[in-house]
Amino acid sequence: MNNRFMILLAAASALTTASFAAMADGPTRDVLLARSKDRKMEAGLYDAGPSEQDIDSDPEDEFMFFIDGAVKLTSADGTVLEVHAGEGAAIPKGWKGHWSTQGYKKYYVTYASGKAPK
Repeated sequence: MNNRFMILLAAASALTTASFAAMADGPTRDVLLARSKDRKMEAGLYDAGPSEQDIDSDPEDEFMFFIDGAVKLTSADGTVLEVHAGEGAAIPKGWKGHWSTQGYKKYYVTYASGKAPK
């Protein structure tokens, strides 16, 4: 088994055993696995409890691959996308809509185009 795979397994294990930070719409846990030197790209594992959120404008491009649970994404134009464990989805910067879930775990990669975040 290579070292990168072992790191991913350890991070995934941390998601299942870590205590959650309480948030208004459900507990979450974010394990950052990589960040580019210019800080525009990040990759990690994210675990969230039940949540309902309106997104006014997603701040960055994001690819997600769900390893547990599911989400329902309803775009501002009414388009509905349900994504389940074993499936992936991409949300472009500026996406507007509603995010609904009973909980999920995902791998993610984000890219912040434009000026580098601080």
